[in-house]
Parts: sequence; C-alpha cells; structure tokens
Amino acid sequence: MLIAIFAVGFVASTFPTGANILTIIFYNVGGIVIFLGFAWWKYSKYIRD
Repeated sequence: MLIAIFAVGFVASTFPTGANILTIIFYNVGGIVIFLGFAWWKYSKYIRD
C-alpha cells in the first residue's frame, strides 16, 4: 500500500498542473542526459587510473 502512495506522488510531481508537457519532458530528459554524461565521464576517468 505504501508503494502505491509513493507511486501516485511521484507521478503527480513529475507532471505538475499548468505546465507545458513538452517543457517538462525536455527538462527531465535533459537532466538525465547531463547527469549520465557527467557520471560516465567521471567513471571512465576512475577506471583508467
């Protein structure tokens, strides 16, 4: 039951009311791409050393 409450809260906070859906998707995907790119860069430097 607790996981269902968190799932509803997560979906509701991902798509706030009154916001453009394309802006939200671009912002979320852009953040993930930037974070994964930075993490991959740091991880590859860590593996080489």
